[in-house]
Amino acid sequence: MITAIAGTAGVGKTALAVQWAHRIRDRFPDGQLYANLNGYGVGPPLRSQQVLSQFLRALGVPPSQVPVDVAEATAVYRTLMADRAMVVLLDNACTADQIRPLLPASAGCLVVVTSRDRLDGLVARDGARRLTLDVLSVPESVALLERMLGGRAADEPLAITQLAATCAYLPLALRIAAAHLTNHHDWRVGDYLADLRDGNVIAALEVEGDQQSAVRAAFDLSYGSLAPDEQRVFRLLGLMPGTDMTSRSMAALADCEAPDARRLLERLATAHLIHQHVPGRYTFHDLLRRYANEKVHRDVERRDREAALNRLFDHYLHTARAASDLLYSQIIRLPLDKPGAAARPVVFAGYSDARGWLDAEHTNLVSAVQHAQEHGPSRAAWQLADAMRGHLQKCQQVVDWLIVAHAAISAAHSDGEVLGYGAAQFNLATAHACLSHYSLAVQHYAEALELYQRAGWKLGEAAVHTNLGWIDEDLGRLHQAAVHQSRALDLAHEGGWTYLESTALVNLALLRFFDGRLEEAAEHNRRALILSRQAKASGNEGYALDGLGVVAFLQGRLDEAAELCGEAVDIFCRIGHSADQALARTYLAAILGASGQAVDALECANIALSLVTDSRSDRRVEAAARTAVGVAAGLLGHRRGRLTSASEPSGWPGTLVC
Repeated sequence: MITAIAGTAGVGKTALAVQWAHRIRDRFPDGQLYANLNGYGVGPPLRSQQVLSQFLRALGVPPSQVPVDVAEATAVYRTLMADRAMVVLLDNACTADQIRPLLPASAGCLVVVTSRDRLDGLVARDGARRLTLDVLSVPESVALLERMLGGRAADEPLAITQLAATCAYLPLALRIAAAHLTNHHDWRVGDYLADLRDGNVIAALEVEGDQQSAVRAAFDLSYGSLAPDEQRVFRLLGLMPGTDMTSRSMAALADCEAPDARRLLERLATAHLIHQHVPGRYTFHDLLRRYANEKVHRDVERRDREAALNRLFDHYLHTARAASDLLYSQIIRLPLDKPGAAARPVVFAGYSDARGWLDAEHTNLVSAVQHAQEHGPSRAAWQLADAMRGHLQKCQQVVDWLIVAHAAISAAHSDGEVLGYGAAQFNLATAHACLSHYSLAVQHYAEALELYQRAGWKLGEAAVHTNLGWIDEDLGRLHQAAVHQSRALDLAHEGGWTYLESTALVNLALLRFFDGRLEEAAEHNRRALILSRQAKASGNEGYALDGLGVVAFLQGRLDEAAELCGEAVDIFCRIGHSADQALARTYLAAILGASGQAVDALECANIALSLVTDSRSDRRVEAAARTAVGVAAGLLGHRRGRLTSASEPSGWPGTLVC
């Protein structure tokens, strides 16, 4: 069932769809999916693949398992939706082709589409029912104004009726006019109406599909009533490359302090020119965004626009870098100059704050990379992409990762920046490696290695060898993997990069373990543990402890093994690495089971499984957690046929990547 709600901008399509979907949600017990397709915004429309990626993650597909091919992703999406009863709300669509991959095949699902386009193709080919919204009737318009204005409306009934007509009975224009009057209690409706009718002063603002000049006039009067600093912030919001803005990012864009930015944003929200769609995050209707964009390009000098965007990009770059340095200390990144005072990067209190910022700003960061690549400054695109790599790798949102990596390559190539181009190739290589596209990954790593050698960046060379070793280990080429990891170790030691040296040692320990050389594996991990603690690389410390714990387990030292793996669990819990914590818990569960503590083993394994399920993380870790649950349950006789002995740990800390 497909319903297409069509109508002009500001007529209330989204409000109707959202409120109605909320009202009938009990008829669709499997839930609702929503996406704003940005069909008529200032930025580019959302690609079908991006929406499919969001939907598949919402349906429980781990980010690393989301297909990057549209046809394949559509097939998975339709398979998952086949037996569900859900509402799919596709807001602000521009074409039928944008929508079709997002249509489920299940007869139990309802799709609601909103668009300014009639979407004739969707009606003719896909059987959609079209509902065309007109403007409000005269009584409805008057009722809306009366509800918003209260008793004032009764004092000037004729002016209220004339105001409704001047606003062309368009809900958006009516609401803005009423909000404007509400904010000026001393104004008479008749006086405001006279000003509104004199709206040809801003007739230069053209919005396709606008109802006469009503919206332009309403916007201009609301804008004109703002104080100069409020007008400036509204104009600058028109430069926003992403979907929303916080007071901290607004402070960078406007070059003011965060409390002042918050006050100004609140003032704009009070005037109904923007709205706070979630606490602390502000956005606005696409008509108002277009209005702000045209205002800033008409009224603000180019150099001032560029300066504002540079401040915002610097804010994103240095905040993303600070978060990544805290969360993913083992991942190498390009050298950066210190941020300028205007960048105002966020200072994080701990791991959860850093992770929360990256998650909340994810969409804006992706948009910023794309915007910088398309419009400049290109340096911001490849630097920000490099700063985001640890986050993209950990969250495994591969569609966005590929978008960012390709944009970085284009930007760095146009800049002629050797080191930046190498980092962009490295980024794309790592994305392909995570997708098991090994031949492509090796190709891009080879490009990165050659560029790093030209630039003389030994740290980057070591990182390439580390990741090539990861690929060789995954493909079973253990000797070649050891060659790469040994080269990485030598380069890291020569450069004095202790955290990277600890990474190479953990990886070599894994290879020695596979060869059955447990003492050498333990020795490598002991050295890695010392170095990672010196470098304050908590993740590497946890991996080294895990490795030592597994060796101790296999050598029969169960108490020591439990202590080591327990320390690793505590570290991964503290830094918020769910998949790593889950894997460490599977080891601990095996150790507890072998120690005769089957009840504790089952509890530990179940926690591991819940962690990896909630985070939708690595499927290998999920397999290890499920194995641990099965072994512990068997020890307790919770299935037919009791196991006679505890299994060995069902995994090993995988190769660490840079």
